[in-house]
Amino acid sequence: SAETDLFFVFNPDLEQVENFKRVKDIYLAIPEVKQAWDDLLRDLKKDTDLDLEADVKPWLGTEAALIMPDLRTLEGSREPGLLVAIETRNKKKSDACLAKIRQKQESNGVYFEEKEYQKVKITVEKSNYNPLIYATTKNFVLLSNDEYLIRQAIEKSQNRGQNSLAKHEDYQAITEKLPKSRAGTLYLDYKDLTRLVVQETDPALRQLIDLEAYKGMGLSVSCVKEGVRWDYAIAYDPQKIPESLKKATGNASALKKTTEMVSNETLVYVGAGNLKLGLEEALKAVDKNSSLYEVRDGLREIERETGLNLEQDILAWLKGEAAVVLLPENAGLFGEKDVPLGFLAVIGVSDPKMAESKLQKLESRLSEEGAIINTDTIGGQKVSYILEPYGRETLAGYGIRDNYLLIGTSRGIIQQTMGKVSDPLASSPTYKQALKELPEPEDCCLFVDVDKGLELLNRTLSPYEREEFDREVYPYLKPIKAFSITQKTDTKAGLSNGAILVTLEG
Repeated sequence: SAETDLFFVFNPDLEQVENFKRVKDIYLAIPEVKQAWDDLLRDLKKDTDLDLEADVKPWLGTEAALIMPDLRTLEGSREPGLLVAIETRNKKKSDACLAKIRQKQESNGVYFEEKEYQKVKITVEKSNYNPLIYATTKNFVLLSNDEYLIRQAIEKSQNRGQNSLAKHEDYQAITEKLPKSRAGTLYLDYKDLTRLVVQETDPALRQLIDLEAYKGMGLSVSCVKEGVRWDYAIAYDPQKIPESLKKATGNASALKKTTEMVSNETLVYVGAGNLKLGLEEALKAVDKNSSLYEVRDGLREIERETGLNLEQDILAWLKGEAAVVLLPENAGLFGEKDVPLGFLAVIGVSDPKMAESKLQKLESRLSEEGAIINTDTIGGQKVSYILEPYGRETLAGYGIRDNYLLIGTSRGIIQQTMGKVSDPLASSPTYKQALKELPEPEDCCLFVDVDKGLELLNRTLSPYEREEFDREVYPYLKPIKAFSITQKTDTKAGLSNGAILVTLEG
């Protein structure tokens, strides 16, 4: 019905079926995955007496749905009410499958009774806890743990969808933003979920996020030529968000610039288009709400230790966009060579001179506290390095280049980034393929080079760890080249939409 809180439908078109077969073939060609799949089918047959090929496939249709009408049932001690509807192409064979399930349950001492509702037979398991209830109507097999949901579904099937979810305004607005060709669609109405989350959320956090502004979310899954893709759309009430956020605009070109400043050896890239705006809104909430006193105390402590006020000495020169990058680094993380990684932050600067003066203020305070700071020049720009107490290892380095503050955890990373990067992430074929078909990354972007990550991990694991990893994890990651997410927001329409892509080889 239109009041349904959670709805998932699986109804792939021919394109999705073909692409799914490709994904399935890629994975089942891996012996370990094929063995795990065969074991799953064997366990299914053992537990239910069902043979997928003989008992299910002959009648299984092209559409199935999972429905949770009322999320408020999650609050109670009983299992939440769920309804599964599966299209049947052959009622005689689906009835035989249901009879087999019933027979298995009865052999374990479970009793059933049969009822009739609007000329439809309903079979009810006599159990006080999470019973199995099923019926078949209008070419759909209905399975549930709540007889009322079965009866409601029968009514809906016979009145041809009057007051159905498909006609709900929010449902239509959200699902219209999802791809037309998709294997499955999830819709989540936030009205009851928001109330539940608000009850369980720390009061201080509720002051930072107006959860009641959100209306609902749609999520689709699809198999595409690049791999497996999830698209999502989140609707919210523009009148319930701060005025400054209503004017927020994404900056895809600025985020793209950050990818041109980092190496294509990047393992993980996380970019944000409106870091400054987010920090400003968080500060306003902290100043306005007494329940956030711990956050205020923490900011005051940071100011005492560094001499920097977040609003006056940092936000004043921030531009907006920023990125954090994880890179391979032989020098190790903060000098720890057994962790061959390094971090790099790329932060947009609107006023380089002000930023330099505030960084000089920070250096003076750190020197007073006994820190060792060395300076250098790269490409005509000053670079500072903070050393560990004995002056042997570099803990961090920073400098400003092309209106971006670069902060790295090693000399090598800073030296590489302060000069022109000859082979940047933006030109990486893996990166370009991972983002090519996704929405333009205005709000945020995440990219993980799984290939490079697995290669580095393989070099760092001990023989025993590698053996276990190769057996339990690697077979499932082997076909994956990259993982990526992008998002953009239309504040006037009150809609954020984005996509998640797992890029597969082949």
